[in-house]
Amino acid sequence: DTVNRGDTLFYYRFEAPEQQLSALLQAKDPVDWLIRDKLNTKKQIALKKVERNRTEKEIAFKDRELAHQRDLIVLGVDEIESRLTYIQEDLIRLRSKQEALAKEIFFLRQHLKELENQEEVLQNIEVKKAEEINTILPYVANINGIIGQINLSDNEVCYKQQDVLAIHQLNSLSIKAFFDPFDVPKIERGDEVWVEFPDGMKSKGLIKNFYVSTYAVPPEFQKKYEPTERNIVAEVIPLNEFEVDKWQRFYKMSVEVSKNRYDFIWLNNRL
Repeated sequence: DTVNRGDTLFYYRFEAPEQQLSALLQAKDPVDWLIRDKLNTKKQIALKKVERNRTEKEIAFKDRELAHQRDLIVLGVDEIESRLTYIQEDLIRLRSKQEALAKEIFFLRQHLKELENQEEVLQNIEVKKAEEINTILPYVANINGIIGQINLSDNEVCYKQQDVLAIHQLNSLSIKAFFDPFDVPKIERGDEVWVEFPDGMKSKGLIKNFYVSTYAVPPEFQKKYEPTERNIVAEVIPLNEFEVDKWQRFYKMSVEVSKNRYDFIWLNNRL
């Protein structure tokens, strides 16, 4: 059958075992990994906040202690200024710690926001995948051509990497003809040849090109228990558009090619 670009070729759906579908819906990986990371980040933020609050209370206590110590020195009750220096050093250390904790909490919150965004994206992807399971979808042809071999039957299950069918493009329809190297002097580019199809119908073709290098003849033309036969290959194309219509019905089938000059040269070939 001939198909055109945009034609619906068949309908299909993705299927999965129940345990696979369940795992997909639960989105255990990588969404679960993000959830665990997110919970751990929230826990770290909470602990940092507790530590920050405790540090702030220590700073407030040291501020009061510093003010009290200064009052004692002014009143002449306590003249040991080294204690004042010790309190001031403690305040410097605590305020540095407070600043570091504030930065850590800021970066943890940024990380948490990124995790939440990633989780949302992944969940949307996983939900879409789950929706595709058992959803009937059309497969549309993206090229023009003719349907070749169909490898599957209706309602047959297959893997993604399997070929359901083949579409052959006919805009470069040609025959690969094999002939004996001794016949090279009798064949030229542009020569007309006869093509005989399996049903006996004959058609005219044109030798577009041939290659001096030899190639192994297809297995079906090889003689058993003999060395691999190697022949010259010629590319034969339809003589005109009328001949193309004849050739299309025999796409991928074996045909015979002959050229009538001094004698007939029979060539093993394949369309």
